[in-house]
Amino acid sequence: MAGTISRLVRKAVTDGLADLPALKDQGVQVTYSWDSAAIARVMVFTASPRAETPPAALRSGRNHRDETGEFRLVVLVVAPGGDAFDAESRLDEFAPVVEEWLADRKSNELGVPGLQTLTVVAWEGNEGRADEGWASERIYTVRYTARLT
Repeated sequence: MAGTISRLVRKAVTDGLADLPALKDQGVQVTYSWDSAAIARVMVFTASPRAETPPAALRSGRNHRDETGEFRLVVLVVAPGGDAFDAESRLDEFAPVVEEWLADRKSNELGVPGLQTLTVVAWEGNEGRADEGWASERIYTVRYTARLT
């Protein structure tokens, strides 16, 4: 396999989350990337992929290429008529579902060839005024390791 598996990992994560009854039954919009044309009150999407892929060593025999990558997984909640606390409280209903799903998939249970590990390494939060209310988001940094060749 050449290139990167970033897009495959992001797609597997969003497909897995989209199938979760705890999100699906609440009308949570789960997409591969931000979709400004289809904004929902609760959204989950990926963004900002990057990776390090050291060059394979110059030696005889098979050279392996490894990749350490990461991307952002965003959980965004809009609380019309509410304040920042209301938006973050609503966010706290959905963020743990995402966290638990990711915590259960540290090894390759996603069917992505070469994927070795998948972990949340950090998160940050933002909030601000949104249409007639407030929005709050939790941005997870998801790191993966992979053997590409």
